[in-house]
Amino acid sequence: MNNWKSVIGYEGIYEVSSNGIVRSLDRIRTHRSGRTAKVKGRTLKQIKKDGIYKVVNLSKEGKTKTRYVHRLVAEHFIGAIPKGMAVNHIDHKIYNNHYLNLEIITRRDNTYHGLRNKNHTSKYAGVYWNKVRSKWIAMTRINGSNKIYLGGFDNEIDAHNAVLNRLKEENIQSIYA
Repeated sequence: MNNWKSVIGYEGIYEVSSNGIVRSLDRIRTHRSGRTAKVKGRTLKQIKKDGIYKVVNLSKEGKTKTRYVHRLVAEHFIGAIPKGMAVNHIDHKIYNNHYLNLEIITRRDNTYHGLRNKNHTSKYAGVYWNKVRSKWIAMTRINGSNKIYLGGFDNEIDAHNAVLNRLKEENIQSIYA
């Protein structure tokens, strides 16, 4: 059974369920010209961002924002996600967005969790296989900043070396620090 909650900031427009479904609600939309139109609610299509996590597009007042489904579920059924924390899929199945399969943990613990997963695409932190691009992608964060894309590589070792070189440039001893 689904438990539904209004999406914060989009009350009366969108709802998210406890098992990862996002839907729009029946509503009256007013166009810029002042004309009104009845909009029928529907289940939103979930797409894979970079071939990995499911996302939905939420629109309000002519502006669209892309949101990760697992983060929406966690925010509404577990609690606020503090800065520097990540939402982890406990069973390693990134399409299982039921709130009981999600937990809020540190980014470092999330990396360790992923590396323990036998299905993880790389044995190196900061490196993953992107099916869409058919490349090994290297990414890192420096002091909790946004992700820094380091490039796409033909082999895993080159991607790992790119991560290590970036950390060396920033004088950071380990990605796990």
